[in-house]
Amino acid sequence: MQTEDQRAYHREHDAIYRIAHRDILLARHRKYNATHKGESHAYTVEHKGEQAIRSGLYYVEHREDILAQSKTYYVAHAGEYLTRKKKYAKEYPERRRLEVEKRRALKYANTPTEEMLTHGEWLAILAEANGYCHYCGKEAKLTLDHVIPLSRGGKHSKDNVVPACMHCNCSKHTRMLDEWMSGLAVLS
Repeated sequence: MQTEDQRAYHREHDAIYRIAHRDILLARHRKYNATHKGESHAYTVEHKGEQAIRSGLYYVEHREDILAQSKTYYVAHAGEYLTRKKKYAKEYPERRRLEVEKRRALKYANTPTEEMLTHGEWLAILAEANGYCHYCGKEAKLTLDHVIPLSRGGKHSKDNVVPACMHCNCSKHTRMLDEWMSGLAVLS
């Protein structure tokens, strides 16, 4: 049985070895994965739950270290990260907007994960609208609007979102539909 000092010594030397022989180890790993692709995938699928538990436990035990490493990496690569993020947002604006809305929904914790709006569901809703605003009926660039706002307890689900033009979406803001409509009637 190894002592803690022996384990620490082996961990340190294993890390040094992996750094010194990184290219060789990566090539060996790629070759193994190429020849055993089906086996490793089957194992991953079969043991997915166990792996999730292990990784969750690891995160709980090493949370501070992981956060410190992430922060250090981000500080060192902030420019690259922001460039990638901007490029992704430009290439996939609909998907990026949906991710932002999903994050907001998680913050409010109104929507169970299984009911959360998916990218495919949003695309189907957009296709059904055929480029026309749900509220005013005008043809325009459409944005995602929550009929019952998230801040008022609405869900981020396909039953609570509609495509709306920017004008209608911004003027509705966080009001309920009847509040917004009565405000429009007063203005007319």
